[in-house]
Amino acid sequence: MYIRQVSIKKNLFLQKICLTTSNTPKMKQLKQFSEGSLAITLFWWNQKFILKFEQNQLEQTYKVSELEYSEAEVLELAQNQEFLGCVKKRFEQMYSDLQTYLEAY
Repeated sequence: MYIRQVSIKKNLFLQKICLTTSNTPKMKQLKQFSEGSLAITLFWWNQKFILKFEQNQLEQTYKVSELEYSEAEVLELAQNQEFLGCVKKRFEQMYSDLQTYLEAY
């Protein structure tokens, strides 16, 4: 009798986990492209566009509300040369900071 009760409780627990995890929103990759040395990926998750820039081992992420901007506007931003210049400068600073602090170890 005890084993059956444990089994029933375990099954109910697993069903509850499945129900709660199946309702969570999934991140969707909308677009991926490169601009020079940058890898750029646009995701959508939880009513936000997530713009991710990668260069070597570093990455930068920007979250933009879909309620304020469209996918087309966010893609336009991702290709804006002035903005990309700022992203590249930030990568340079990030790399410099990382090297400075890694040398201390």
